[in-house]
Amino acid sequence: MIMTTTAKDLWGLGGTRRLYLEAPLRPVSGELIQPTGFPSIGAAHFRKPGSHVTMLIVESEQSMANRLEGVCWDSAAQRPVADLEGMPYVHVDVQVARGETRPTSSLTEAHRLHSAYIVDAQGTFMKDFAEEAGIADDSPVDMQRLARTVFKYDPNSLVHGVFFANLNGRARLTRALYAMILGEDAEPVHYGGVKVDHIQSSRGAAGRDAEAGYGNIPYARTLWTCGRIRASFTLDLDLLQSYGLPEEALRFLVALSLWKIRRLLDGGMRLRTLCDLETDDDSGGIAARRPQGWPLPPLPDLTAALRESLEACRRAGLFADPPVTRLMWTEARAGATRRTKEQVAASQEEGGFVADR
Repeated sequence: MIMTTTAKDLWGLGGTRRLYLEAPLRPVSGELIQPTGFPSIGAAHFRKPGSHVTMLIVESEQSMANRLEGVCWDSAAQRPVADLEGMPYVHVDVQVARGETRPTSSLTEAHRLHSAYIVDAQGTFMKDFAEEAGIADDSPVDMQRLARTVFKYDPNSLVHGVFFANLNGRARLTRALYAMILGEDAEPVHYGGVKVDHIQSSRGAAGRDAEAGYGNIPYARTLWTCGRIRASFTLDLDLLQSYGLPEEALRFLVALSLWKIRRLLDGGMRLRTLCDLETDDDSGGIAARRPQGWPLPPLPDLTAALRESLEACRRAGLFADPPVTRLMWTEARAGATRRTKEQVAASQEEGGFVADR
């Protein structure tokens, strides 16, 4: 299905099935970077097919989803950034002690609308949501009905994917926006050091050993250098079109996705202490491979389009009213909805989990 709607024509994307962007990156300082690490295996690297070139996963797709969502959130204020004022999401006050609560939301939780804090919250929100979306039982899933309902309460979950594993094993919306950062011609750099104790250099008495932080402690470390680093972004426009959403909703999802990409790249990417990257304009800057040569609009233009489409959705009654659904989670509700190990694993694979933070 090829999109011909004006939601894409606004940016000259009419007829494009999937938008594929690449952005060359470089370290802000020096040559060495610290790629994402995985338990027990360290950094993930592989040989490029048909060559002897070593490729390195600098940032995984799960972590990139987190970072694309992170540009939406004002951590200090615990609310969306001003550009997204009025976009629907679910806020949860989590009771951690008597009289003390901590906030979380579908924009910050690992599984978005399927977060355990939302699923197990007080009240009937999840039950009502399941009935509205048509996933309250084991009947076949109407994906367009599900997408309309998800859009109503949290459009971000349509962009990055969500799997309602404990409601209906088939109620799954895959990622529309996929991203990763890869290094090419990569080489490991092994080195070491020592934490020096000027008072007690050798092993001390019980309770004053290396495990307790005493004595000189040597360590080994591995960083990487890459001949080329690039971020890639794929926006599945066919998938968004398949949901049968109104024109205003489709326009908003495309604008939101492009805004996320531009805001992330323009804002700099200090992924870790020793992995601070920026766009390498000397290498051509952000470029589209599909459609070839398509220019990603500047942030002010995308922000204006985002605000315009957001207001259009509000006027059309496509958003929840009020846009922020507020829930409360208490210890008494913890684990109220049980999931099998297979459901949890599938949910992590499809919706993405908080990694590398």
